[in-house]
Formats: sequence, structure tokens, C-alpha cells
Amino acid sequence: MTISTRTCCLMPLLLFAFHVAQGATVNVNCDKGEKIQAALATLDPRGPNTVDVSGTCREYVLIQSFDRLTLLASPSATINGPSTGANDVIDVLDSQRVTIQGFQLNGGNVALFCGRNSTCALVENTIQGTGFAAVGVYESSRLTSSNDLIQNNSFDGVLVQFDSYFETDGGTVIENNLADGVAVLLNSSARIIGAKITGNAGNGVRVDQNSAARIGFVAGSTPNVISGNGGNGVYVGDLSFVRFTPENSITNNTTQPDVACYQQFSATRGALVNIGGGTTNCSETAPAKSGKLLHLGDVDRMR
Repeated sequence: MTISTRTCCLMPLLLFAFHVAQGATVNVNCDKGEKIQAALATLDPRGPNTVDVSGTCREYVLIQSFDRLTLLASPSATINGPSTGANDVIDVLDSQRVTIQGFQLNGGNVALFCGRNSTCALVENTIQGTGFAAVGVYESSRLTSSNDLIQNNSFDGVLVQFDSYFETDGGTVIENNLADGVAVLLNSSARIIGAKITGNAGNGVRVDQNSAARIGFVAGSTPNVISGNGGNGVYVGDLSFVRFTPENSITNNTTQPDVACYQQFSATRGALVNIGGGTTNCSETAPAKSGKLLHLGDVDRMR
């Protein structure tokens, strides 16, 4: 059979596409001494790949320059690090579309660090007992959290810094951490949907240092509950803006008001009517539209 020059040129590309599309699934049983890091070394980092993990693991995991990778607790798995120390339990660096699902992550400096332009997703994990923040999102990275429990950590529950983005998309509980529940700092942003942020020693949510957040309800989600925190429910700091939309219950935080605007040049929209009856010191004027002032009720309908 004669193969044309064009077909010859296309065949390597087609074989490459087939290879990438196939991906791989590997199994790791930590109770048998198998290691997640060793399994990662066998994979094509272009993905898609799935690592099914079972048992109790005692290792630090570095995920670097991967795309389309899922670490899946199958059916359950724990990764333990020391309660304090310089190492993180899982570091994700220079990677895209990395999902961590169903684990209990204990100890370490940070349980999950998503940094250096990475995109990460946490799904149905329990994260606790870290020496610093439970979750770190740094250096132009993005992380979403769905149905996670982030509790009893020695600093912030989630720390977002340096041009990064954090989102809860429903069911996440962030409680009893020794600093802020969520801290969004240094030109970063967040969207808080369907979360319960309670009992943290610091603020429920802190938005500060030229950062922004949207806190509120979207169709199909449950309301946010931000209450019982030692600081303010929501702290809005220097050069920062927070947009509140229905429905929220931001009440009964130890430091009043529940939603606090601090110097310098903090700003909010919706804090007067969309925080579920809590207190605030924020002041708002309705923005102009079509040459006339809007009532606050009109502003609330602007999504």
C-alpha cells in the first residue's frame, strides 16, 4: 500500500493525540508501602491521569508541570505529615487542572499548596492539623473548593496571595482555625458561595491589600453562613472591595460590626442589605446609571 507524503506527516501527530487521550490510571496502596510520588514518576505529565490511592500514606507529594491529573481516594485514603515543619503535604507547582478528591490531609506546614500559575480543585476532602495555613493559593494560581472540611489548623483556613483566586462552589465548611477562615490578600480575589465559615479565631473572611471578593448566593446554592468568628465576619481592608449578594447570614461574630470597613479606602456594595441582618460600619451610595441615581434595591438586582 502506498502512503502519501501528507499521510506520513500526519501519522505521528495522530499517534501523539491518541497517546495523550488514552491517559493512565494507576493504583497506590499506601498500607503496602507503595508511594504516590513513585506512581507520579511513571506517568506522562501531559495527562489525563488518575492515581487511585488507598490506605494511610506518610509522604510529601510534589506535583510539578502536570496537566489533567486527579488524585482520588479510592475508597478512602489519608496522607499524614508532621504537625509542624517546613514541608507541605501536597505541593502543586506549574500545573493545570489538578484535582484532589476524597482525602484526609493531616499536618505538614500547608496541607495543599497551589502555586506558580497552577489551577487546582479540592473536592470532598478533610484538611486539618497543619502548622500554618491549611490551603495556600499563591503566585497567579486558582483553586476551587467543593464540599471540603477545613478545620483545626494553626493559621488561616485558606490563604490566597499574590494575584491568585479562590472559590467555594458549595458545601465547604471552614471552621475552628486559629487565624482567619479565608484571607484574600495582595491583589487577589475570591468568590464565596454556599460556604459555612464559623468559629475561626480571626475574621471569617478577610479581604485586604488591594483585593476583591463576591460573597453571596447564586441559583442552586445554599446561603453562606459566616458567624461565630473571633474577629469580624467580613473584614474589608486597604484598597479592597467586596460585593454582597443575597442570600447571606453574616451575624453574631465576636468582634463587631459583622461586616467591617477599615482604612484605607475600603469599599462594599450590598453590605447594607445583603448580610442577613448583621451589623456593619460600611457606608454606601448608589452608583449612577443612565444619568440618575439608583435606589439600593435596584443595586441589589444588578448581578
